Amino acid sequence: MSAPAVASLGGGRLDVFAVGQDRALYHTWSTDGGVSWVYWQRLGGSLTSDPAAVSSQSGHIDVFARGADMALERISTTDSGTTWSAWQRMSANLASSPAVSSWGGGRLDVFALGQDMAVYHTFTNDGATWTYWQRVNGAMNSAPAAASQAAGSVDLFVRGRDLALYHLGLSG
Repeated sequence: MSAPAVASLGGGRLDVFAVGQDRALYHTWSTDGGVSWVYWQRLGGSLTSDPAAVSSQSGHIDVFARGADMALERISTTDSGTTWSAWQRMSANLASSPAVSSWGGGRLDVFALGQDMAVYHTFTNDGATWTYWQRVNGAMNSAPAAASQAAGSVDLFVRGRDLALYHLGLSG
């Protein structure tokens, strides 16, 4: 039902996530660079957006999506995908799919549109304690995309109401 999200737990490993027709998150992976794939694993949830996935360190993946109540939901693994945490509700009232980026071990930056169509940002340095959502930019009309090209920075991309692509570099 959704666009896929992909992250990597390590060398030669690809982990792909998608929301199924039952609104649950599904996961498949390859350990040979995409030649062969494991059968889809159902990870549950009741999701209403595309997922976003990131690996902030070897053997660890976090996946985010908007839940049925429009709040940000998170699920993670720390043992190479064998077991997954319970879904964690992280508050907010999102109007878009989330975007996630990591610039190093434990650091996660999550972006999404709020109900006012502005981009909001929350982050953690330890995977447990999150900042309050902060407004980053004015009214936009697409879900954001984020990537880190260096430690201490995140590049955010979003389409504006004028249909132009906007880029914002954040550092911390």
